[in-house]
Amino acid sequence: MIDEVLRGELVEGDLDRLIERRATHMNRANAEDAAEKLAARSRARRYREAVLWQKLDFHRAQLESHTATFSKLLDRHRTGLRLCEEALGIDHQTEGDAA
Repeated sequence: MIDEVLRGELVEGDLDRLIERRATHMNRANAEDAAEKLAARSRARRYREAVLWQKLDFHRAQLESHTATFSKLLDRHRTGLRLCEEALGIDHQTEGDAA
């Protein structure tokens, strides 16, 4: 009977060590998994930010290019308008007074 009790205590001790070892392993695995997820989120955030900087540069360049193009186009149409008005004898000062 004493042998059975001692054997039972040995088995319980073995089970306790096994449970503790498994819990330590699970905690380590969970910590590693959490670290991997954090690193992945960090990489994704840096990638999104890099893409946004590229888009910002693109839109700035487009704005500058379009502004120059439209400015030239406006000047061309203003010149055409002025030439037509002169040819038709339209005087803005007299139109403004009439209005």
